[in-house]
Amino acid sequence: MPDYIPSKREQRRAWLQNLSAKSAAQVVAGGGTAPVATNLTTAADAIIAAYDDTDSAKTTLDGKKAVETDTEGTQLGIIRGILTTLKVLPNWKSSGADAELQSSSSSSQFDPSTYKPVISVEIKGGLITLDFKKKGVDALAIYGRLRGTLGWTKLGVDTSSPYVDGRPLATPGVAEIREYMARGMMDDEEIGLESDIVSIVFGG
Repeated sequence: MPDYIPSKREQRRAWLQNLSAKSAAQVVAGGGTAPVATNLTTAADAIIAAYDDTDSAKTTLDGKKAVETDTEGTQLGIIRGILTTLKVLPNWKSSGADAELQSSSSSSQFDPSTYKPVISVEIKGGLITLDFKKKGVDALAIYGRLRGTLGWTKLGVDTSSPYVDGRPLATPGVAEIREYMARGMMDDEEIGLESDIVSIVFGG
């Protein structure tokens, strides 16, 4: 991407809006034709419209998530209260109702604050693959770095194992040691603890 196009979305939006507003006059002033100016404006407007649609959908989604959270809080309280009353009935467990409704307490309830992913890494078919099991989360956020460098780069989010790192060598022909770490994700948010770091030598 040419460096005159901003890399950040909001700055790019402002750049596109300026392009849309000024192309008709400036392209012709610079020696271009009106049809070329129209094509430029149309392309910019299409991207701006796509941004607007995405933002509108996000606003709607955020509102629905808030309603979902409120509804869950209220209705789960009602459900818990009803089941608490039912669970003291003499025939509740012996009838199988407790098991069928899965209302028995579990000693291994999922705790987002202490969740820690377990990942492994190997080379398969010339590609680095990271294997994992979600164990209660929606997905894993995968991070990578070269050994000896500071900070992690988020490589992506994967909902199913394995994650494949298809990046080329940082320096062509020079083998490198890559390190990886993962974090669990629930409802598009990272949770819990970082996984142990795994590493592998990659020669391209």
